[in-house]
Amino acid sequence: MGFTLAEVLITLGIIGVVAAITIPNLIANHQKNVTVNKLKSEYSTFSNLITRSVNDNGNTLNWITEFENISDLSEKSQLITEKYIIPYIDGGGKPFKQYEYGTIWSLGGKESFFAYYTSGKPYRIKNGTVFKVSIYENRLYLLLDIDNKIKNNIVGKDVFSFVINPKNNRLEPSGSGLSRNILTGNDNDRWCYPPECETIEWLTGLKGCNKNNTDRYGGYYCSALIMQDGWQITSDYPW
Repeated sequence: MGFTLAEVLITLGIIGVVAAITIPNLIANHQKNVTVNKLKSEYSTFSNLITRSVNDNGNTLNWITEFENISDLSEKSQLITEKYIIPYIDGGGKPFKQYEYGTIWSLGGKESFFAYYTSGKPYRIKNGTVFKVSIYENRLYLLLDIDNKIKNNIVGKDVFSFVINPKNNRLEPSGSGLSRNILTGNDNDRWCYPPECETIEWLTGLKGCNKNNTDRYGGYYCSALIMQDGWQITSDYPW
């Protein structure tokens, strides 16, 4: 028994509607999986190389104090990177020329500005990942850009923030140890005291992994959120 033209058109229409609904979700889920796997891999790589460097060169605080006579933080960050990080990267790293690396955008679509990373110089390693080590308030911060592009990067999708904890010399996601409500910016406008927060600070939600966060620091906690969720980008993640 054959089908009428109308029946065929209706069937094709239904298929088209289903495809229009499901294909974008499939693509998004694939992109999320790629992001998580790459982030996990790079986190493991940099954690291991920092551990090896600490074993060879001592506490990361010593890396900073070695160059204490240098007042220019950009110069100091570059010297630390090239002495303590680059030699432990397979294939080394190629520095970008000044202003070659493009703008980073917050989750809310605002030009992002991490005070923690202004002193760092970006380097690209052989697999395409870009990293930057910076000094801020006597700590070393690591920015990882995992998507192999240098422009139009978004915090929480392409770029992720980490801290080298001076107490244990381990690489930790920015916001490590905080509750999920704090990481997502849903618990704010209050004081946070140790041990909930490492130091006394006023929670504003400005660093939260939340698309409604229009502050330039929005997305700073996204790396911690992904790790706390068991290396997953969950359904409520601001993708």
